[in-house]
Amino acid sequence: MPKKNLMPTSDLCVHREVILDFFHPKPGRTTFFDWVKEGKVVSAGVKSFYRLNATLLRFGLPEVDIEEFQARQKKDNIDRERALLFTALTVLVEELLLCPADHLLTVLSEKEMAKLAKYVEIHARVLDGGDESVESDVPGDGRVPIMEPLERLSFCGAALDAYDLQKSGYIRGVVAEDIL
Repeated sequence: MPKKNLMPTSDLCVHREVILDFFHPKPGRTTFFDWVKEGKVVSAGVKSFYRLNATLLRFGLPEVDIEEFQARQKKDNIDRERALLFTALTVLVEELLLCPADHLLTVLSEKEMAKLAKYVEIHARVLDGGDESVESDVPGDGRVPIMEPLERLSFCGAALDAYDLQKSGYIRGVVAEDIL
């Protein structure tokens, strides 16, 4: 096994399934999380994301070419910023995965991972009731956690609608002026 202090030249942040695809046969879920505890798989700092090249180096495997990843990324005709927001919301509200209307990112550049972490931090404050900028009709300080699953899903929908409105002036394909 190579030294554990090997550092990749650059890295990608990925879901567990992407790392498991490098092994044949694929190890089980328990084995993967044992590797995480042992430090063989390197966490990216956000739930469900791991550093691919750092992990591959710890297993003695070659790094993934980041330039090739970025070339493939440009071919994907998706709004990556919106997909980052959706992915961040799924980290916080897993029930959102039951509504697969949006693109869930499983491979992120380090720059995108930093944005994802910021989205998670901002939206977690609201969901946990700790964001002072959110007004409420609730007596007291007005900041309460959003606990009900349907309310959490509604919050996610509103966050995505706000992004759409800001970016294009449309909400779910309808001109915002027609709704308001």
